[in-house]
Amino acid sequence: MKVNGYDIIDRLPELFFNIGSYTKTRLDYWRTITMMFVENFSRKIFNWCSSNGLRFTGHYLMEDTLLSQLVVGAVMPHYEYMHVPGMDHLCNQTWGTFLTAKQVASVANQLGKERVLSETYGATGHHPTFEDRKWIGDFLYALGVNLLNHHLVPYSLRGRRKADYGLTIHWSQPWWSFNRVIEDYFARLSYALSMGVRLVDVLVLHPISSVWATYSPVNESRAVAVNDMFMNLIREFTRIHVDFELGDELLLAKYGKVEGRRLTVGRVRYSIVVIPPSYNMLRSTFNLLKSFVENGGLVIAIKPLPTMIDGVEAPELNELLGRVKVLNGIGELGSVLSSLDLSTVVRAKTDTDGDVLIHVRSVGDSLVAFMANTSRAKEHEVEVGFRGLFKVEDWDPLTGEVSEYPGSISDGRTWVKVRLTPVGSKLLVLKPGEPVSGQPTSFIKVSEIKLSGPWAMRRLNPNVLVLD
Repeated sequence: MKVNGYDIIDRLPELFFNIGSYTKTRLDYWRTITMMFVENFSRKIFNWCSSNGLRFTGHYLMEDTLLSQLVVGAVMPHYEYMHVPGMDHLCNQTWGTFLTAKQVASVANQLGKERVLSETYGATGHHPTFEDRKWIGDFLYALGVNLLNHHLVPYSLRGRRKADYGLTIHWSQPWWSFNRVIEDYFARLSYALSMGVRLVDVLVLHPISSVWATYSPVNESRAVAVNDMFMNLIREFTRIHVDFELGDELLLAKYGKVEGRRLTVGRVRYSIVVIPPSYNMLRSTFNLLKSFVENGGLVIAIKPLPTMIDGVEAPELNELLGRVKVLNGIGELGSVLSSLDLSTVVRAKTDTDGDVLIHVRSVGDSLVAFMANTSRAKEHEVEVGFRGLFKVEDWDPLTGEVSEYPGSISDGRTWVKVRLTPVGSKLLVLKPGEPVSGQPTSFIKVSEIKLSGPWAMRRLNPNVLVLD
């Protein structure tokens, strides 16, 4: 009542049925739930840790979709009050946590939090290889994670622990003596990808308020539609190889401001704002976008367009949306963005599925670029153009070696070609100067030994039988 001016008891049926001013009631309810959860849980723990010389980290529950994260109202506002914002990655898969990683990494970059944690390799079983671990880890690091928290390191394998939700990082593993190979790889990546600020041109509004306004446990269809359209949109960004970050509306109200033709959120300045297919936006977001457009900022809106502000039909939205670039569908996004002078341009003719992820950071007058091929079957070659003139270094996270990398100069950009084998990756550091000419080193298969016939095996150590 103090926040919204009415007693929710009088409007409880509107949370379930489409009666009265149900969209406003639902939005008020979920926004209040989120704010109360943040203030009475996350912020209190954060303040206590700050006062006692500790750093608050971990992850929230079910962050992976717009509907599932309703268990905390909305997950992104909580990350403001974590010293090391974190997430959870489960199972031997990657894309199921795409939104999860983008949410946490966006807030961390915007609010200047150096580290982003992921609990990783849980529920993968005991069998994952180093390739599996690299595949999952590279995916997360390309999206903005830079600190792996292993699931799990038990004291022993007694009792339930042996059959727990591995991967188990333990001396009983047959690869234990070689574990440092993969750990040093990610340690070096963690160092490189925690420096500076991620370089991103595009901010996509997070449409959780549209879910708040329409979600009903009796009929989830409208909220599900928002989620599905949003998931398709953010996946489309990977197919057209344009990096983006997410803007939570509650955080935009606190940290968003217009500076010339840029919309600034915390320490990050965006030149393009995308309104996803949605029903609603908050009043604070509307005011921010109106100012941004009046200053000449580029806003792209994708149908269906929002018609509500704070859960109430708002004809004034028509004036704003009449001054932005409106697209009929997600498929038009690539042609629009390809015509713009983005800070990083990627050409990847063979990668129409969006297998290759690219993470670029600005570190003083230099750049750090990490590229990862998330496909386990396809090889891709990409050509990347970085705005500015740079000499290029190849930093090998596997060995720690640094060497010159060839490139070329064209139209004020430094261009590099990178060949990525399945689960392959490349870490480049670009410093002011000019690249050396030539072609990057390529590898060919010299020979192959095929194994056939009957097999026999013996146990190397006790207590390592897989019980998945």
